[in-house]
Amino acid sequence: MLNDTITHIAIATVISLQLAGNAAAENTSPTTPQAAHESTSITALLNDGWGEATLAGVVRDNDKMTVRVRFTKAEEASGSRIIYGTLSSNIWESEIYVVSGEKKYLLLTDSKGKPLASSNLQLDDRGPQAGAWHGTFPAPQAGASATLQLPGMEPLGPFTVPE
Repeated sequence: MLNDTITHIAIATVISLQLAGNAAAENTSPTTPQAAHESTSITALLNDGWGEATLAGVVRDNDKMTVRVRFTKAEEASGSRIIYGTLSSNIWESEIYVVSGEKKYLLLTDSKGKPLASSNLQLDDRGPQAGAWHGTFPAPQAGASATLQLPGMEPLGPFTVPE
């Protein structure tokens, strides 16, 4: 009787460990959108070569998608860069968007009509990280390929739209 109980506990422990291992493997699979963003560096150069933009993260919240970007300056770069001083409507309505498939997704706005993005994009040469940017867009279809367009730089992507 005692041996049967010990055997059942041992079997249950082995099964639990196997299930935990399988769950961990599923959560870190390179085919999941979040894992792909963490393991792959997606970059784009600024048009004047002053620095580089790197996709820092893409998060989906129901029908919204927030994209975060970090900027680093080139080693030989000096001086600061102003990509945009204020987020005017002519910039956010025409120069900041995500493209996925045949569709162009513009920044979302709050209830007052203010775009959900960094209010300015100024890059500083005082350290290796020159600046950061974020913007929220309508979310394209999960799993689709998308590219971010910001003023003064190459398109950033493609990246996979998370689920």
